[in-house]
Amino acid sequence: MPGSSGPRCVKVRRPGAEILGVPAPSHVLLIVLALAVVWTLVSTIGPVARWRLRRRMIGMLDPRLPPAERAAAVRRIREQVPVARAPQGFAPLPPGADPTVPTVPVRVAPLGDGRPGEAFLAPGPGDPRAGVLGDDGNRTDAVVGLGSGRALLVVCLGRVGRVVRGELLPAAPDRPVQARAVGDRLSRAVGEVEHAVTAAGPAWRTSAVVGTRRVTDTHLDRDGWAFVVGVLRADGDDGLDPLVDAVLATWQWLPDDPDAPPHPPAPALPDDPCAAAVPVVVQDPGGQGVATCRLPAPPTAAGVPSADGTWTHLYVRLTRGASLVVTSAPQEPGRDARTALGTPAVHDYGPVVQPTGPVAARTTPAGPVLVRTFTVGENLLRTEVRTDRDGRTWAWTLTRTTRDDGVAPALDGLLGSWRWL
Repeated sequence: MPGSSGPRCVKVRRPGAEILGVPAPSHVLLIVLALAVVWTLVSTIGPVARWRLRRRMIGMLDPRLPPAERAAAVRRIREQVPVARAPQGFAPLPPGADPTVPTVPVRVAPLGDGRPGEAFLAPGPGDPRAGVLGDDGNRTDAVVGLGSGRALLVVCLGRVGRVVRGELLPAAPDRPVQARAVGDRLSRAVGEVEHAVTAAGPAWRTSAVVGTRRVTDTHLDRDGWAFVVGVLRADGDDGLDPLVDAVLATWQWLPDDPDAPPHPPAPALPDDPCAAAVPVVVQDPGGQGVATCRLPAPPTAAGVPSADGTWTHLYVRLTRGASLVVTSAPQEPGRDARTALGTPAVHDYGPVVQPTGPVAARTTPAGPVLVRTFTVGENLLRTEVRTDRDGRTWAWTLTRTTRDDGVAPALDGLLGSWRWL
């Protein structure tokens, strides 16, 4: 396959907290920053400064956006950054409250779609404007103003393994690694990724600086859903460093269905990320088996829908910087295999997706396919293998950082074991 570094799997050392490798992809960082900036900075500056901020945000949109998508993005920016009137600011902290000491109860109810809610203590009350569901399934669960341009945010990013417009939502240990590999022209990663054991579960923490602001994101998963707890403050403001741990120490998950069996733990990373050793039956959206294959490890997620119609059949972690994903989507105009490889999706603020070469035709046990490899941002590679079958466009995708390019043969192993039923 294009991008393979050799005919056999290169042994890959698992990245630890000491190597790095993060947005979440970049859009996760921007979710937290956009919410915090709009609800803190925008409410404190005058109309001229808001007009300038709006112009700057519009100017940063990817120039390759199709006209209709650009118009929608501009409309969202104008709603987020009104000029004539400032958005409402945060509710103030209680008199005498310490912004690093959580004392005020915050409760976020489950939504009814499987995602859990949460209850915790925060330094101040949650903003009533939280709880809005995004187009791609993310939800701002809670926003707490901490005074002086500071804020605490809790965001549910969506289902782990979801793929929207070509972008995978990875598991919590991998989100910081892959997001740093993508890079971001608006931000600069600082420090190392840290692992923490909390009352909410295992978590992975990363920090980045955007302009004069610093955001620290703590990623964790629950019941197959991805969450991030973010703290925004000025760069160099270390006074809030203990806050997230203090908040997570009070954390309680609220299951969507208390009677449901516990969600199975995520499978461990494989010892050999290229060994096609685990047999799997691939199911369609209706639960019927459509194919069999062999994988390096059991899937971390399967049967995950997304708002754009993409269905994740399998999501398999290979390393903290690499994964295999099998998806399909209705074969509609502009979404067939060749068009998808010829014109990859463009995102409002990136990451930039660039092909490394032309579309190539291959013959595999899955049938005739088209293959193309892309760079995503600075140091992420994505090889997509696509075909059209029975009204759906299927994709077998290997995503990996440039550090993990030795896992490229894993995609050959998956396709070599594929058998349609």
